[in-house]
Amino acid sequence: MTCHTNSSLIRSLVACVLLAAAYLVPLPADDCLAAYVAGATTSPAASAAPSSEAATVSVSTDDTDDDKSYDFESPRIRVRKGIGKIRFRYRDDGFEQVSIQGSFNDWQPESMQLDAAGEIWSFVVDLDPGRYRYQYLVRDEGGEWTAIDPNNSHATRDSRHGWVSKFRVSTKKSDRRSRRHRDRSVGSHIARNELDRLYGDDGGASYDRVDGLAIHAVPEDIGHSRFEPSLAARVKYGFKSKEWSLSGTMAQPLLRNGRLLLMFSVYSETAYTDQTGVGDVENSLAAAFFKEDFRDYYWREGLTSSIIYRPNRDLRLQAGFHSADYTSLTNHATWSLASGSFLPNPAIHRGNLRSLFARGRWGDADNHLDLHYEKSGEGAGGGEFDFEQLTAQVRSRVWLGPDKHFDFRIKAGSTLSGWLPNQRRYLVGGLGTVRGYRYQTLLIPDPGDPADADPPIHGGQKMLIANAEYTLHTDWDFDLILFADTGMAWADRDAEFNTGDLHSSAGIGFQIDDDDDGLRVDVIQTLDESGRDTLCQLRLRRMF
Repeated sequence: MTCHTNSSLIRSLVACVLLAAAYLVPLPADDCLAAYVAGATTSPAASAAPSSEAATVSVSTDDTDDDKSYDFESPRIRVRKGIGKIRFRYRDDGFEQVSIQGSFNDWQPESMQLDAAGEIWSFVVDLDPGRYRYQYLVRDEGGEWTAIDPNNSHATRDSRHGWVSKFRVSTKKSDRRSRRHRDRSVGSHIARNELDRLYGDDGGASYDRVDGLAIHAVPEDIGHSRFEPSLAARVKYGFKSKEWSLSGTMAQPLLRNGRLLLMFSVYSETAYTDQTGVGDVENSLAAAFFKEDFRDYYWREGLTSSIIYRPNRDLRLQAGFHSADYTSLTNHATWSLASGSFLPNPAIHRGNLRSLFARGRWGDADNHLDLHYEKSGEGAGGGEFDFEQLTAQVRSRVWLGPDKHFDFRIKAGSTLSGWLPNQRRYLVGGLGTVRGYRYQTLLIPDPGDPADADPPIHGGQKMLIANAEYTLHTDWDFDLILFADTGMAWADRDAEFNTGDLHSSAGIGFQIDDDDDGLRVDVIQTLDESGRDTLCQLRLRRMF
């Protein structure tokens, strides 16, 4: 989804990464079931001892393992049915004023009261059972700042308000019921989450250059008791290719709490390797309106079996075996509102690919380390291909204040041994990689590759990508984003790394919604090739 104008931009400086951490301490409570703060400083790392009147509040884990929710490790405050008064306390240190804002008051600051001894600022609110986020606004002669609760060990970064504390209010009855069913519910959420990773949504329609208009359904049956398997399938029909794509997956819990899963999938389908992060809706709109398709498709028939372990919300480990026959696909769709033709869908290396793979991810959607290793050939089940591949990604978001943050990502991949088939090669250029360049155009060829190779070599055997974005939330219903990208793919796995090989771009973006996945318009200029057009790109989800 691009347009062109003539312009020029100067090079951008690469920003440094600032890491912050918070010390975790127990959350106490008083006779009024308080979220108690006995001491405070200006830093999220601050802590202080509770007063003698405080009683310990039970802290439990109510994990849902939903990547889009981070509230499930909040401290739980038990209340009697119909009584839910919560007292917040913040120790004074010569402050002029302390206020509190949170999800319970629509993030509108409310002043706290200083006690007669001039030691504790307090605020009481009547809350129903539920999950809540909050933060303090502290002012002294030096200015005003926000602070999390130094005695609440559970904090998170909120997309709008930066660092916030969080907790949960529940009745004793609901607390007992939650304990009885916790293992069962956690297992169901984990199984659903893993199936959503594979199938995404409940079905619908899509449009691409291979299948044309396609309709698909994703029926599922989530197990609700311990050791009950969860099932999901996808049925898809492409009207231009006239092909049915079928796949099915079973998720079998192996532990009572559902955190260890056996996943088994079979498929005969049109598939692609996601290297851009472009969503289904984005790709369909790009194909229908602009004749651009940001996925390379192939046909595969086979199975994948793996063990997945999710000990907590931040860690996911997977190891398994993959065996499938791969076949190339060609374009069938021709219609689009744009003129011209779709780029040809690239051919892949046909044959049976068997491999052992392992994947680990530590962190959440904003801050994580992701490692993916795959070995094919001898020692990995045989097959017609022989390679060893490792891909790593580091992503982080650093809040610079309640209304601005800095995001960066570094992604690298390399062929450790052997030779990668096209369907496993790295693609750089375009959406999701280095903006400002056409899709898959950043590649340094291997002089040793034959010019008449069949199929033609497509993609690199190693790659490096780095992205940085600075986002400022404004008061005018849009966000302002400054960004820079750099990267390259190399077809020769033994090629020496040279920073001069990297191609870079930079630009400015405007996001209509303050959500990461809101409508966004980016204006991009390459930094190392004069005379290239400025690109205008539309996105419906964040870059990385």
